[in-house]
Amino acid sequence: MHKAAYNNRHHVVCLVLRLARENQPTDPAGAVRKVLSLQTRNGNTALHLAARLGHVAVINALLEELDNLDVSEAAEILLKKNREDSAGLLHQRSAEEVAESHGHQDAAEQLRAKRLSNLGTNPQP
Repeated sequence: MHKAAYNNRHHVVCLVLRLARENQPTDPAGAVRKVLSLQTRNGNTALHLAARLGHVAVINALLEELDNLDVSEAAEILLKKNREDSAGLLHQRSAEEVAESHGHQDAAEQLRAKRLSNLGTNPQP
């Protein structure tokens, strides 16, 4: 999933999500939640990697899956922080903050809109 998100392979991301749902017919939302929550050793989810590179189609596919989760689970994924090392400084950022810090305002806006629709008007990512 992470490689597909990083390389802007929208069709592979969708396939992984579909297979996760199909392989867990008794709990498809739980299977998707696990896939969306997977983190690299630096704390990056697939959403972080797509946001870093501004892969809007991949971000959309991942965000659509959040609609199948309850609000608290979706919020946990949206607000999950990574551990980014920049010039010797450690930063912890949500996918929205990663998109903004890498100059992908369209991706950041998508993530912000999803966060606001799930969490209300809380301005803190």
